[in-house]
Amino acid sequence: MAIIHVCYQHFIVTINGVGYGIMKVPKEVFDELDWEEQLELIFLEADYLRARYEHEEAMRRAREAARLRRLEEQERIIGFAMTMSKILHRKEEMRKKQKEDPSSS
Repeated sequence: MAIIHVCYQHFIVTINGVGYGIMKVPKEVFDELDWEEQLELIFLEADYLRARYEHEEAMRRAREAARLRRLEEQERIIGFAMTMSKILHRKEEMRKKQKEDPSSS
């Protein structure tokens, strides 16, 4: 029977004084464990994979949210530029009308 210490926070396993990352336990070391110890490591691997998936999913959502914020900012800037362009265009039209008909002022 092996002496096992499990760090659930960092997903590290120490078996007979040798530390392994949970996904890096050699097969020959794993095979030497009894079934209860093997089962504990299997569940720890599942927890690790779940935590990694949740982290990757959170990062993906954060990247997507940042992308959407950039798009919204670009749309806001484009909208502002279009509004300013319309205002300038109207002012130019008014200047042209004033040049054509100076008595209308």
